[in-house]
Amino acid sequence: MIQPRSVLAVRDLEASTRYYTEVIGFILDPIKAPGWSFLTRKLDALHGEFVARGAEAVVPIGNRSHGHREFVIQTPDGHRVLFGAPLAP
Repeated sequence: MIQPRSVLAVRDLEASTRYYTEVIGFILDPIKAPGWSFLTRKLDALHGEFVARGAEAVVPIGNRSHGHREFVIQTPDGHRVLFGAPLAP
């Protein structure tokens, strides 16, 4: 895959952009393109920031048997978004 992108359907792009930038703390790429592209940070710090800003964590952070540390949030549009990182070997 080369530069994969995900598409999330939202009811209100402006409101959803505020959610992802203000609640989740994502940063918009400085490109002129419709929709969003986000950068991420360290998983545990990211989880703590999301929860502190009011994100709804529907699957708590934890190590999974398939070798990843993960958590899942639910957006105001009902999307469930998984964030994860491989566990150190």
